[in-house]
Amino acid sequence: MRASNLKKNLLWYEVKHETNQKYKEGIDLLLEKGWKIKMLIADGKPGLGRLFPAIVFQHCQFHLFQIVTRYISKKPKLLAGKELREIMFRMKETDRESFDYWIEQWHKRWKTFLSEKTENIATGTKVFTHQRIRQAYTAIICTMPFIFTCHRWKTMIPLPIL
Repeated sequence: MRASNLKKNLLWYEVKHETNQKYKEGIDLLLEKGWKIKMLIADGKPGLGRLFPAIVFQHCQFHLFQIVTRYISKKPKLLAGKELREIMFRMKETDRESFDYWIEQWHKRWKTFLSEKTENIATGTKVFTHQRIRQAYTAIICTMPFIFTCHRWKTMIPLPIL
């Protein structure tokens, strides 16, 4: 856990598995030592933001970019993936309203494409044809409430960054 304004690590330990409980223990320890935590920025462990409702939480934009890249690759072949990657590149230079708009426009343009299904002849079941792009989009939508938190709190100094 790092204080970005001090450019200093406040707490560090090795764990076998990164869990919300370990984050909670670390944050509780810092609070006990008298640190005032105004904002948490983390890689997006599900539920982490809800552990401390009094502390502002932001999902790390870099980690979201990495998640999307994992699904669509660094060099997407499909136009939908290329466009989504371009939007992701803009994320660090924009605000929530613009990013929301670009994602919404992208989804409107590709909604039918994302809904396409392919039938598995052997089993007779249908699956989404473009599952990985759908997963990338879902990751963006699920984290949307938390990826521009810092823009609403510009006057705050984020202390620990996880």
